[in-house]
Amino acid sequence: MEVKSTMNLYEINSQILDCIDQETGEVMDIDRLEELNMAKAEKVDNIACWVKNLEADVAAFEAQEKAFADRKAAAKRKIDSLKHYLTDALGGQNFSSDRCAVSFRRSKAVSVLDEAAVPAEYMTEMTTRAPNKTAIAALLKTGTAVPGCELVERVNPSVK
Repeated sequence: MEVKSTMNLYEINSQILDCIDQETGEVMDIDRLEELNMAKAEKVDNIACWVKNLEADVAAFEAQEKAFADRKAAAKRKIDSLKHYLTDALGGQNFSSDRCAVSFRRSKAVSVLDEAAVPAEYMTEMTTRAPNKTAIAALLKTGTAVPGCELVERVNPSVK
């Protein structure tokens, strides 16, 4: 009887056990046992090679992830650069064509002129010290002066 190539390891191991008398431990069909052992070795070899291929795929995917992350970061930097270029070129004036529209919205952001002058209560504890711009912005909007800070108005382009 020939070993089916479609058998899985569980089936092969089960048939190997069937070739051995459970009471005496005697091999009942030596030829069949050899066929099954060869089929098992081939199956194990194929599975091991499959694992190696999958590991190579994972390594390639990780390399691609890094390459894509680098390309993504470069594209984000280019977007920022081009938005600044548009802002400078248009001087805050809206632009529209059949293919795109560039508009500007005003926003407010805290510009910390002297971080050392900012009171400790407006500093946020992080890995490094940084001014709590959200709290400072709220104070500056109410007219409260915060040493070392001012409220600046920015123009942010929106490209659609």
